Amino acid sequence: MNKLLIFDWDGTVVDSTSHIVASIKKTSKQLLDQNYDDHEIKKIIGLSLPQAFEKLTGIKCMQTYQKFSEYYKNEYILNRPEPFEGIHFGFERLQHNGFQLAVATGKSRKGLENDFKAFNLNHFFRDSRTADECFSKPHPQMIDELAISCMVSKENILMIGDSLVDQNMAQNASVGFVGVAYGTTSKNDFSNYLLYCADSPLDLFDWLIKNA
Repeated sequence: MNKLLIFDWDGTVVDSTSHIVASIKKTSKQLLDQNYDDHEIKKIIGLSLPQAFEKLTGIKCMQTYQKFSEYYKNEYILNRPEPFEGIHFGFERLQHNGFQLAVATGKSRKGLENDFKAFNLNHFFRDSRTADECFSKPHPQMIDELAISCMVSKENILMIGDSLVDQNMAQNASVGFVGVAYGTTSKNDFSNYLLYCADSPLDLFDWLIKNA
């Protein structure tokens, strides 16, 4: 049976949560003279950057956003976060067991392609969708398009992510959801729509191979 596993990126594949938080905090202080706590910032991770910026700051000025975006992206790439330990081997295991893999991320296409190149991950994925190509999560467009592109029915798709917007996107698209507790969201914060919550990448891949 054809199975498609759709992975979120930041906080699920790449260990980027703390770096995103630090980069947003520094950018906000430098450009807006605002201090946001870690919890506030973690709640907007996974959204497209324009939507995340407006939700965090309440600012709708495009010029201000563009300055923020440029500063943030420059700050982020100074020390590019790397994949969690075991990610490469886990993807190899999934492919060996016949799963198709895809990505649905709040990153831009350029940002995702830069990570693909930096970490040699692109060959694992049949297709991908980014926030500048689709409506921001939790809108189901990314999953809907990947289902069509990969020719897999919704009942054979699982979304894997570390945030509530990932879970809500999965629910909006009527596909199953598997959470991870090693990113932005603790196990207790996910709702009962969750099929499983993994404590580590190894736990995640073991569960997927046995249960997906």
